[in-house]
Amino acid sequence: MINGKNIIAVCTSRIYDNQLHTFLEELNKFLLKYNCRVMIYALNCDLYWREEEVPETYVFDIIPYDRLECLILMDEKIKSRTVSERIISKASAYYDAQHVLPRCLKR
Repeated sequence: MINGKNIIAVCTSRIYDNQLHTFLEELNKFLLKYNCRVMIYALNCDLYWREEEVPETYVFDIIPYDRLECLILMDEKIKSRTVSERIISKASAYYDAQHVLPRCLKR
């Protein structure tokens, strides 16, 4: 939570893609009703399943995992098992991976 707002992080890439952009807009509109704000952490490129280190992926290291209500990982957009596992590992220190819905939506 930041400033009384529940924070939902979305990890993805290529937010300029029309379909993804529309999805993120609709997600944000929906979550506003639940006192949530969406923070988007995105790559500007596809990794195409390259597993070597790419500096751009460090955008996911600035996520305030300890302040999040929920993290949405769009693995099929990031396209790197190594990067996805790094995000999951960091988030796992703060969350039970079994949560399907954020607490703020379970009313």
